[in-house]
Amino acid sequence: MKYILFFIFSTISIIIRAQENHKAYVVRYHGNFNSLFERSENSRKVIATLLIEGDQSLFTMKENGDEVVDPSNISINLSPDSLFTVYKDLESNSLVFDFMDLNQHPLYYADTLHPMEWKIKDEEKTIHGVLCKFATTYFKGRNYNAWFAPSISISNGPWKLGGLPGLILEAYDDERQWQLTFDSMVQCEPINFTRYDRIISNGIKGYDGFTDYLKKMHNRLQHAFSAQSTGDCLTCDTKSVVKLYSWEKIN
Repeated sequence: MKYILFFIFSTISIIIRAQENHKAYVVRYHGNFNSLFERSENSRKVIATLLIEGDQSLFTMKENGDEVVDPSNISINLSPDSLFTVYKDLESNSLVFDFMDLNQHPLYYADTLHPMEWKIKDEEKTIHGVLCKFATTYFKGRNYNAWFAPSISISNGPWKLGGLPGLILEAYDDERQWQLTFDSMVQCEPINFTRYDRIISNGIKGYDGFTDYLKKMHNRLQHAFSAQSTGDCLTCDTKSVVKLYSWEKIN
């Protein structure tokens, strides 16, 4: 009888944990992003949302206001909507991010899920009453800092960041060009991730495909503007230069 009761209790515990793991949550952040990073200062307030259900999640970030563009520079600016929309599936080890091309058509690319190597430090602090630990990593050309909550056993976080033993409640790069801080986490209705499941099943290019596309787009624009600036002018020395700026460093 003792073994039967133990089996029943264990089974119920497993079912409860499974139900908890498949609850849907919406995590909200606020912060800032300098969309003219490494060129000038244009830091604006942003809001971000991380939708989580089981092993799947979708992160989006939106900014307020119009971008301030320097008319003396022609550049390709990757907007936060493109830079920071990320779908993750821990079960299939998948990560998909969106990119809007020059015609505002969405393109989808895959990347490695949580490849960053974190160094967990001794520092601690509370964010909205939740005890957090500090960790750092180097990821695609930038140093990132994260405060994660061990008490929230969700190995996830804003944007592509994750892989820590707890939900990331605050994240920022060393220069604080991008920074997000946790606001709230509430349970929500079931989330439909079918769109991204379908995108993955159809097959998409990896991160190398994304960088190749950016380089080809940059070259086309460079040639187009160079041809326009040449014209029939016999004494013009001015050359149009199209510069490519990307949050993740592209060689």
